[in-house]
Amino acid sequence: MDAWQDLATRIRHGNSFSGREPNSCFLNTRGLRFADISMMSGLGLADDARSVGTVDWDHDGDLDLWITNRTAPRLRLLRNDYRGGQFLSLNLHGDPAKGVNRDAIGAVATVTLSDGSQQVKTVTAGNGFLSQSSKTLHFGLGDGKAIKSVQVRWKGNGPSEAFSNLKAGQRFHLAQGKGVGQLSALTPIALTAAPLNAPIPGSIDVTLTEPRQAPRMAYLDWSGKEVMINTGPPTLVLLWASWCQPCLRELAELKTQAAVLKQVQVLALNVEEAQATSRGDEAPALKILARAAQKLGLPFTSGRATQALVGILDDAQRSVLYKQEALPLPSSFLWHQDQLVSFSKGPLSPAHLQHELARLKTPASKRPDHAIPFPGRWSTDHFITNPMAIAKVYLQGGYPQDARAYLTENLEKIDTKDVQKAKLQEADLRFLIAETLRIENKPPSDALPFYQAAARLNPQHPGAVPAYARALAAAKRGTEAVTVLQGVLKQQPIRADLQIQLGDICQGLLRDQEAVQAYVAALKLKPGDFQATSQLCWVQATSPDPKVLNPTNALSLAQQLLKAHSRNPYALDSAAAALAVNKRFPQAIQLAQRALQVAKQSNNSRLFKDLQQRLALYQKQQPYLRRKS
Repeated sequence: MDAWQDLATRIRHGNSFSGREPNSCFLNTRGLRFADISMMSGLGLADDARSVGTVDWDHDGDLDLWITNRTAPRLRLLRNDYRGGQFLSLNLHGDPAKGVNRDAIGAVATVTLSDGSQQVKTVTAGNGFLSQSSKTLHFGLGDGKAIKSVQVRWKGNGPSEAFSNLKAGQRFHLAQGKGVGQLSALTPIALTAAPLNAPIPGSIDVTLTEPRQAPRMAYLDWSGKEVMINTGPPTLVLLWASWCQPCLRELAELKTQAAVLKQVQVLALNVEEAQATSRGDEAPALKILARAAQKLGLPFTSGRATQALVGILDDAQRSVLYKQEALPLPSSFLWHQDQLVSFSKGPLSPAHLQHELARLKTPASKRPDHAIPFPGRWSTDHFITNPMAIAKVYLQGGYPQDARAYLTENLEKIDTKDVQKAKLQEADLRFLIAETLRIENKPPSDALPFYQAAARLNPQHPGAVPAYARALAAAKRGTEAVTVLQGVLKQQPIRADLQIQLGDICQGLLRDQEAVQAYVAALKLKPGDFQATSQLCWVQATSPDPKVLNPTNALSLAQQLLKAHSRNPYALDSAAAALAVNKRFPQAIQLAQRALQVAKQSNNSRLFKDLQQRLALYQKQQPYLRRKS
C-alpha cells in the first residue's frame, strides 16, 4: 500500500507512471527467444499505453491495432501495412434454438491447411486488459498453403460441424447448421491520414464540472486599503506583473473586448509585492507599481494581490488539478454566485472567456457537459471512487465497524499539502465516523469528538453542526448545544432546520421563551413546516411559564395540524394538549385515544407510554404542563 501511495505521489508531482518507457513489441522467432521489433514495427511509441484491440479496420486482410493510453493521445490507430501471405476471416453465428448464443461466444474454429498444420481460435467476449478485439476470427495462412478443412465446435465438448466452400483470401459468414460458408463482401477501405485538429493551447484552461465554494478573499487598492472581493456576480481575478510580457499582452487584448467587459467585473491584481514577500526580498516601490498600472490605461479595477490571496488562489487550483504545479503568470480565476467556476494557467483568451460567460447562462445540470471538449457519459454516475462513497456502501450493507475502520484508515492518507482541501476532506471523514458510532448506538460521548472536529473544520458542513448539537444534548450538555447553534445561526440565519433544533433543545431545558422565538423564526423561513408548527403548538400548550403559555394560539396551530396531519401521532398529541389547556377535555380525550392507536400500530412504545399518562390527566379534567426532567 505504501508503494502505491508513493507512486501516486510521484505522478501527482509530474513524474511518469511507466517511468517514461516506450511501448514494446516482441516477435516470436519460433524458438526459445523473442526478437524486439518495437521501433521497426512502429509500435515503440512513447505513449503510456494500457490496452490493445485487434481488428481488420481497413478490410485489407491484415489486423490493425487500436491502442488506448492513460494520457494523450487517449486513443490511437496503428494501421498494418505489411504485405504478404494469405488469410482467412470467419464470422460465426450461433443458433439460439440449439442452445448457442447468436454471437457464438465460446465457439472454437479449427483450420487445417494443406501441409497438415492447424490453427485454432476461439470467439471471446473480452480478451485483454480493458479491451475487446473484434469477434471476427482472423487466420494468417502464410504463402502457398490451401485450406484443407474448417471445423467449428459450437458448444462445450459437443460435436464439430464441418464447413466447405472456404478459400484463402476471403471473409466468410458461418451459420450454425448450414455447413457451407457464405462469402462476405470484403471491400478495402482507404484510410487517409489527416492532421489532428485539436488545439495545442499556450495555457491550461480548466472548467470545473462541480464549482467550488469561494473563500473570503481581499486585495489592497493602490492607497493600501483592504477591499473584499465580491464573488457573487461574474468576477474575473487576473494575476499579473509589470515584467511579464504575456501578462501585458493579455491585459491589452482584454481592454479591447468591450462586449465581454460588460458581462464581468475584472480585477487585475499585481503580484510583485506578494512574490517579494514570499521570497524574503525587498518589495518594489509602490509608486513604481502604481505608475505601471496607470500606464496600462485599464478600463477595469486594478490593485495589489497580497501573499495570502495568492496562496488562496494557488490552493484553489491545486485542489482541482491532480498534477501539482505552482501558479504561473499570468493566471486568472472566474467566480460566480460565490463559487469558482473556471481558471486559466497562462494567458486567458477572450474566446475562452466568452465561452465561460455563456456557460454561466446554461442550466446548472448542463454545465458539466460544457466542461469537456467532447460529448460523453459521466463515469461518476456508475463508479464509486471516493472513501465517503465506499464507506456508505459498508453502512448500507450493515457493517458500521468496517466503515469506521475504512474511514479511519483514510484519515491518515489525506494530502496535507493543500490545507483547505485537507480540512474539508477531514471534516467529511470525521463526520461519517461519528455517524457509524451513532448507528451502533454507542454512547453520545464517543461520537462527540468527531462531530466537534467536523464542525470546527468545516462550519458550512450541512450535517456536522446539527449532529454535534444533538450529541451534546444527548450527553446532557444542552446549554453548550444552544451556544453552538446560536453561534452558527449568526453566520447562517436562514437555516430553518437549525432554528427548529435550537427550539427543541431550548424546550428540553425549559427555556421556553427562546424555544418559541426559534420556532417562530423557522416558520418565517419555512411557512407551514410540520415540525415547527407542531412544536410551537406543544410549547404554547404545555409550558409551565405563564409568559409562554398561549392557549389561544396553541388552539389555532392545532387546527392547522389536524387539517394536514390527522394521522400523525405527534400532531394528534400536540392538538390534544392544546384542546386540554383550553378546557375542551372531551375532544382532547378523543384525540389522545386516536394518537394511542397510531402509536401502538407503529410500535412507538415511548410515545405510547407518554400518551397514556397525558390521557389520564385529560380524563381527570386536567391539562398537561411540562416539568423539567
